[in-house]
Amino acid sequence: MDSLLSFQIHGGADHGNGLLDTLLALLTFIEGLTTQEPSGAFAALLPGIVSLNNIHPLLVHFPITLLLLYYYFFLLLI
Repeated sequence: MDSLLSFQIHGGADHGNGLLDTLLALLTFIEGLTTQEPSGAFAALLPGIVSLNNIHPLLVHFPITLLLLYYYFFLLLI
């Protein structure tokens, strides 16, 4: 029953960590964010965005793609 209550992040196997251990890890992460500068906290929360050389695809092309996918699935479900 314990494996049903624990979070499976990225398909990882349960190694005896229950919901309480997962909550403790989350709270420890959040506490660590409060001790950092805003730029360091942003980098810890969204490391992929920080590593981008150009933010243009994220702000322009990604929303256009989402809109097209929404329209496609809307037509598919009608």
